[in-house]
Amino acid sequence: MDNMTFAVWVSDRLHFSDNDKRACFETAATIVDMAVDVRRNGLLSLDAKIPSIPEFLLREGIRLAVDSTDPETLRELMQRWVIAGDYRDAELLRRLVIIDGVLAIVNGENPNSIRIRLGTFFGEDLQQEFSEYGKNNN
Repeated sequence: MDNMTFAVWVSDRLHFSDNDKRACFETAATIVDMAVDVRRNGLLSLDAKIPSIPEFLLREGIRLAVDSTDPETLRELMQRWVIAGDYRDAELLRRLVIIDGVLAIVNGENPNSIRIRLGTFFGEDLQQEFSEYGKNNN
């Protein structure tokens, strides 16, 4: 599925409150923590953590990343899992954060850039709150 088709599919399913967005802060902060680990120790450093990742999409996305799956293939597989799950609202938002975060890690983005990138999912009004959340929960 191309990015435009996925974006249209997603846009029809996103309806959430600020509290729904806040519920995704922990997932985003976890991804940022993983990015810090990758920055310091390399992508393979996440291999030992894979079994302890409770969220299926995050666990499998990291597993595929560690196995050097091509980023475009990784994106496509993760999107298919999301579509098959027919998620909506906050659960869909959480999965979009995961897809974007895992791909940012694979692409070698700086952890600070990833924090900002994932914070955009929460909108301008919650950007600062998410930034503070990350600082207080590391």
